[in-house]
Amino acid sequence: MQWQMNEPELSALLAQTDSLELSGVMEDKAAGFCEAVETYAEAQFFSVYSHVPDQGADCIADFDTLSEAREWATALANAHGWEVTERGDLPLIRKA
Repeated sequence: MQWQMNEPELSALLAQTDSLELSGVMEDKAAGFCEAVETYAEAQFFSVYSHVPDQGADCIADFDTLSEAREWATALANAHGWEVTERGDLPLIRKA
């Protein structure tokens, strides 16, 4: 894992979460931002997002590999009864 939201903030957000999203991400260091990419081949790393109804999604963790992100997201989703969806050309990994 490259990064994870700090625990107090993460716990508060997870209390409102209804699902998780996983996306490949590309970082533009020169411009100072990251963006979700449409294809696996474009991804530099993979992020897991918490989805809160009527509020959108917030990044809660970043991973070097797709398999690490899937494993972590699936374990968290299974513990809470959520579904995990993947953005772009990545396949759905768990459906409620």
